[in-house]
Amino acid sequence: MPKVQRSPVSQVNPKLFTTRQEYRDALHRLLTSRPSKVRIVCYEADDVKFDSGEKLGDLIRRLLRQGALVTILVGKLDKDAERFLLKVDSQGAKVYIGRRVHAKVVSWEGPSGEKILMGSANMTNGGLYNNYEIDILIDPPAAGTFTKLSDSLSNKIQSSRRLEEYVV
Repeated sequence: MPKVQRSPVSQVNPKLFTTRQEYRDALHRLLTSRPSKVRIVCYEADDVKFDSGEKLGDLIRRLLRQGALVTILVGKLDKDAERFLLKVDSQGAKVYIGRRVHAKVVSWEGPSGEKILMGSANMTNGGLYNNYEIDILIDPPAAGTFTKLSDSLSNKIQSSRRLEEYVV
């Protein structure tokens, strides 16, 4: 097994967000900065509107048009979320429903490297506007962290059902 190079802690640049505005801004910047791959994992997701007026679905559709791979894994599906997720799934995002998914993570790969945004906020109005949430952006993640997270998400996705299998 190849030895993993570890980044010195001084090279890891975490940013803690304790206000909803900081988190929304960071999330919006990530989703509009031309990533090649985005994975969104959350318990709940809706077509929330950002301060720019753009909705999450608009940003996802733009990413797909730009050729990005977008994967979404959610743990809970209500009727509003179902409509939103069916729409982005039909446009090319890979949407999965996973049992016991409660994590809130956005992983991003793009020209400037890898970033991980994680914390307590769901992709809902409550998570982005109303609730008290704490989230952190890890940019860049320590060596091996992104791969470990990606592998963990891949394993959970493999044990989950595609949205079209779930919604009958």
